[in-house]
Amino acid sequence: MGETLVEVLGSGRARAVHTEAEIRERLLWHMEPAPGRRALALVSVDSHGRLSGHTLLRVEREHERDIGLVATTYVVPRNRRQGVAGHLLVAGEAWLTSQGAVELVTYTDAHNTPLQELYLTHGYAATRLDDEWVRLSRPV
Repeated sequence: MGETLVEVLGSGRARAVHTEAEIRERLLWHMEPAPGRRALALVSVDSHGRLSGHTLLRVEREHERDIGLVATTYVVPRNRRQGVAGHLLVAGEAWLTSQGAVELVTYTDAHNTPLQELYLTHGYAATRLDDEWVRLSRPV
């Protein structure tokens, strides 16, 4: 998760936004069992048995309905442009939908063009929130 922030935001900005301890806490929060919280971490492994990517998923209540949140996605640089992120997204969408999500959502830095393009090709609409953030969403 830390590598994702550094890559998207740059080292200085990522470290200013979240310390390593905060990133660890955020990961644990995503995965910690809690009433009403449903979360799942998906990982991808390459043909050599090495981790090639991951995504964190969570179902949240928003406006009296379940929203499927793709909290983070990261693909190891050597495994990029091989469809890993797309496969993680499709698998994540299937799980979130099975959990009752009526809308699928992710947030990313406004300059994270590769992730935005991936989501746009999967039918998501982009909404610019401010100078730094974009919300990508699609109904189920």
